[in-house]
Amino acid sequence: MKISSLSLAGQSTFLTQAYATFTYKYYMHGSNIGYFRWYWSSGTGTYSGTLTRLTGLADGTSTSEVSGEKQTNGNQSWKDGSIDLIANGIKGTGRMVLLYAKSINQGFRGDAAFQRMKMTVNSVTTDLSPPSSSFTGWKGQSSGAFGLSPVDDMIPEWENGNLSFNTVNTTIYSNGPWSYRTAQTPSGCSNTGPCQEDGNDGSFYVFCETSNNATANMFASARFAFLTTTNTFTI
Repeated sequence: MKISSLSLAGQSTFLTQAYATFTYKYYMHGSNIGYFRWYWSSGTGTYSGTLTRLTGLADGTSTSEVSGEKQTNGNQSWKDGSIDLIANGIKGTGRMVLLYAKSINQGFRGDAAFQRMKMTVNSVTTDLSPPSSSFTGWKGQSSGAFGLSPVDDMIPEWENGNLSFNTVNTTIYSNGPWSYRTAQTPSGCSNTGPCQEDGNDGSFYVFCETSNNATANMFASARFAFLTTTNTFTI
């Protein structure tokens, strides 16, 4: 929570300002990498609600979409992202939603990864990075969806509650395209994804598996998959 002072007739009045920020790290390595967008889903509905597309900083640049390969191999640094929810006009109760879209080309080299996610509302920080394989803080779409064009055509699928979700875990393909991982992704970091989690400390990241598997269903061209926080937040 930010505190500022205002001087009135020689007296200081302290005003409190709401503070709500979401921070994360991301890794975008592979020739089939597409793009991701963060949204705020308003309300308490499970896997439904009005989506607001969020603008934030990604590697120091203001954007509402991060697209294309950002790391040219698996041994580079993870990049930083942050979103000021207040600046985006967000109020009330809702949850963070990530939409990842693979490139228009068929292939398995499209594993986008995310780590060190944190939500800070005023003075309370919720760590959303999986501390273990049993972390239940994220739900992933149960199967990749065929790429509608443009990507905004997918938004009603969320808002109307047409999609199913499973708790993310470390077993590849068991619950859809999203999985937790340490070190490199199953396809190998020479092809896609990071060689190590951020900090090389044994912690987990969450990534979208794009290999040719019917459950994940992200191998074909222009596939999409949502990822969302299990819990809601009130701002």
